[in-house]
Amino acid sequence: MERTVSNEAAGGAGTTETYSTNVPGQAGSEGLQLVRRESTGQWSEAGGERRTTRRVEQTNPGDPGAGLHVTQEAIDIVRPGANGVAQQQSTIVTSDANGHTNALWVDMGSSDKPALKVDTAPAKKAK
Repeated sequence: MERTVSNEAAGGAGTTETYSTNVPGQAGSEGLQLVRRESTGQWSEAGGERRTTRRVEQTNPGDPGAGLHVTQEAIDIVRPGANGVAQQQSTIVTSDANGHTNALWVDMGSSDKPALKVDTAPAKKAK
């Protein structure tokens, strides 16, 4: 048996929790236990920078009673640059069996598409 509970906040942030009777590293259980949590957050800075993070926490099959620990975190940052060019940086961080974190993948790029489009034309008057 498994149950998933999702909570969403404004701006795309939210949390999804998975409860299950099948807990890795344990024999079947009659009660639901939290086995996975995925959290997403989004922030905008005053200078136009946008940051999105996604964090995954799971139980450790070798020590299921220890609760959840972070197994993966993805961080995406978009910064407005000169002449409307957006700079993007994506990083994925994972943890090994001992709980040590490692940057697995980093991708830096740019786009000539504006990071934010603003209409500066005066508003039309209603008749």
